[in-house]
Amino acid sequence: MADDIFDHPDLRGPEWDRLAREAARRVRPPKRPRRRSAFWAAHRRKVVAGAAVLGVAVAGSLLLDSVDRGATRPGLAVPTSTTRVEVRRVDLAQPFAGTPAAGWADGAAGVVVPAAAPVGGFTAEQVSAATGLVHRAVVAAHLDGEVTHGRGLDGYLAMFAPKGREYLLASGGLRTNLSPEHRLLDVPPKVTGTMTVAAGALGELTVHTRYAFAYAFAPDDPRTITGPMDLVTVLRVDADYVVRDAAHFSTGFTGLWAQGWNRYAYSINCTAFDRGVLAPAFGERSTAGGVAEEVRAAAFDPAAPMPTASGCPAS
Repeated sequence: MADDIFDHPDLRGPEWDRLAREAARRVRPPKRPRRRSAFWAAHRRKVVAGAAVLGVAVAGSLLLDSVDRGATRPGLAVPTSTTRVEVRRVDLAQPFAGTPAAGWADGAAGVVVPAAAPVGGFTAEQVSAATGLVHRAVVAAHLDGEVTHGRGLDGYLAMFAPKGREYLLASGGLRTNLSPEHRLLDVPPKVTGTMTVAAGALGELTVHTRYAFAYAFAPDDPRTITGPMDLVTVLRVDADYVVRDAAHFSTGFTGLWAQGWNRYAYSINCTAFDRGVLAPAFGERSTAGGVAEEVRAAAFDPAAPMPTASGCPAS
């Protein structure tokens, strides 16, 4: 007891402590010797070795609680000493695992160029040059870190006809504009989609592109992550490019033009997107609303009609 007079510090000393320990040993029941089973004796080294391997495997992944510590969200119980907290594994080296983007190509490999063939008045060589130029423009606009962070735009704009650069720079809608407040994980974005070619007006070749880009962001606080879609943001972009030849257009109008584009972003920070930048959902849990399953499926499928329903609250 805390107020026992015989436990007072002034009455304690080395001899007192020695006697107390001896008394405790006399009254403590003897421990029963531990018996190792025949299995343990035969397989001890194998079990220890297996445990070491398991430790390495688990260390390669990040184990995260599915309930925010120190915060509550609607529909989730506050963890207590008796509450079982669901644990979910998110491997930051493979953040797309468990999402529809997991099987997509890495980076520029997903921007596939069709086989060259004559189209309209354009030869196969001219078509190949045009689709190659569009390929470089798409890769730069959505996968080049300098361009997606708004730096080094001169090289990107130089791919386009001189008379079309000012509008492209002012609109900013054709390229991905990543939030400067967040960084991507050290894995390439995932890409899927198609590029097709069609004859346009006289001296014009039209290149249709339909792509989806998935970006994986590094979490600010891993404890708040409930699943891969907290980290992954998807941007669908349908864009038409036009290549105009020098035989029918003056110098300022010859080359690559952005004819028009449409885009849809899924699993995003709504406030950031209103400012024209792409940021992950984990930065703004309270305002990112849900969307119907068919809308979610279309966000990952460039062949589907472009979604129009927004998961963000009305401003």
